[in-house]
Amino acid sequence: MNVYAIGASRNIGYLSAVRLLGKGATVTFLLRNPSALESDETLRPYIASGHAKFVKGDAMNAEDVAKGWGVAQDNGARSVDVVLSTIGGLPNFSLFKGVYMDPPNLVTSSLLNVVSTFPTGSQPTPPKLITVSSIGLTPSEHSGLPFLLKPLYGSLLAAPHEDKLGSERVAIEAAGQPWPQSSPEPRQGILPEGWKETLHKSGAVFTEVSIIKPALLTDGACKGDAAQPGKLAYQVSEQTIGNGYTVSRKDIAHFIVEVLLEDWAQWGGKSLNIAN
Repeated sequence: MNVYAIGASRNIGYLSAVRLLGKGATVTFLLRNPSALESDETLRPYIASGHAKFVKGDAMNAEDVAKGWGVAQDNGARSVDVVLSTIGGLPNFSLFKGVYMDPPNLVTSSLLNVVSTFPTGSQPTPPKLITVSSIGLTPSEHSGLPFLLKPLYGSLLAAPHEDKLGSERVAIEAAGQPWPQSSPEPRQGILPEGWKETLHKSGAVFTEVSIIKPALLTDGACKGDAAQPGKLAYQVSEQTIGNGYTVSRKDIAHFIVEVLLEDWAQWGGKSLNIAN
């Protein structure tokens, strides 16, 4: 398997990449600071074997993302099977602005660059696209959240969730699917002017798109590895999970690599909520 990973310097992206490398995959990391992982002990053997490749670049820069595509495809010698976007930012706080993101559309712009710079004609079909978002982004999803999460998601996490809603809008458009009428459009400033034209300039339609929507993320242990064969240690549903408050980053990585990619026919091409 050949994977192009955006936002995999830490957390879910990194954890997923390590699992993929352990299964023999090749992973190309787009990193603003490759030196941060070049000395990583876990990655060292994969770097030596050529299975872990680093490209210096910023996902907010379309030229950098395009350069990453070229490296991942070995300049046209092989296809990319999966593009994994797990990029995310940390909220800021000020007395004047409250909770805000800088930039406000990091996740959205990065995914837009990934889709719009895909080199059409370089492989028979676009790769599977997996992007990590969040539960509770739309009014209907928010209404189904566990009661104690509603204030948090409605205030402190509102800014990053506006960005993630934008990324979902991009993912749905990239798949050639209609945006649900029940879902609001992202607020002004999240998607740039003419974004649809930018997205479609490659002419590619990413027909296999999965949106992963975790509950409140924790750094807890991976329950998935200890589950009985054929059983999941966490809840997965296309509907909002009303009793699911949290899920560990390790379990999201477990789901992506050990469940979703192992049985795409069952799990792929959907928006999936995941919680304990």
